[in-house]
Amino acid sequence: NLGGGPGNAVSLIAVLKEIEQLIGRRVRRVVAAQRQGDQLWYVSDTAKLAAATGWRATIRWQEGLADLMAWLEELQARRRQAVQSELRSANA
Repeated sequence: NLGGGPGNAVSLIAVLKEIEQLIGRRVRRVVAAQRQGDQLWYVSDTAKLAAATGWRATIRWQEGLADLMAWLEELQARRRQAVQSELRSANA
């Protein structure tokens, strides 16, 4: 994940809210004191990569998050099928 530069900067709270929308339920949050070394703010500067290769972020972070969720759901379904197949073979 390269990040998308300043145009795609997003807060952790916004990401959590988007995840809640995708999964249809609230995400448990625990707010704690800032730790030494925590970054208050970070945005990837992709300007050098863009200048060298012409690469630009082409999808919004929300779409990338939805794509990640779909991939994880597909992976989980395949794993479930493999376990069920193994159980059927063991019981045959």
